[in-house]
Amino acid sequence: MPNPIDVSKYLANPCSALTQDQATQFGASGPGKTLDIPFLSCIWHTDQSTAFGLAVNDKQSNGLNDIYRLHQTIGQYVYFQPTTIGGYPAVTDELSSSDLSSGNCEVMVAVNDKVILEANVQRSHTGDPCGSAQRLATTALQNVKAGV
Repeated sequence: MPNPIDVSKYLANPCSALTQDQATQFGASGPGKTLDIPFLSCIWHTDQSTAFGLAVNDKQSNGLNDIYRLHQTIGQYVYFQPTTIGGYPAVTDELSSSDLSSGNCEVMVAVNDKVILEANVQRSHTGDPCGSAQRLATTALQNVKAGV
């Protein structure tokens, strides 16, 4: 990876990958809440019964390559679209078609060879949950690169 990002400060506090103003722009009705399943993540709720979240996933020994392998070998994702976010390799995905039709989508961005920045949107009413997840991933990636 040509420009790996050190994300160590976000491993313990993934909520800090967004400022409160940015979270509010994405519709957050309050501060993010940290969850530990199976790695630390942060979730924000909105007034429209939707939610969005960020995680810094360091549990894949080969980062995004492990996600590709899961998709290619066992068909882990029903929706799987390779892309780039801010010049970094990424994939837009969802595990099941019912999740996708319910307004859920996830974007995973390789920030270095072993760590993935994950952005997800749940129960989006925008009609484009994957577009929302991509915008969230882009904003978080910009912050992480700048060390915000």
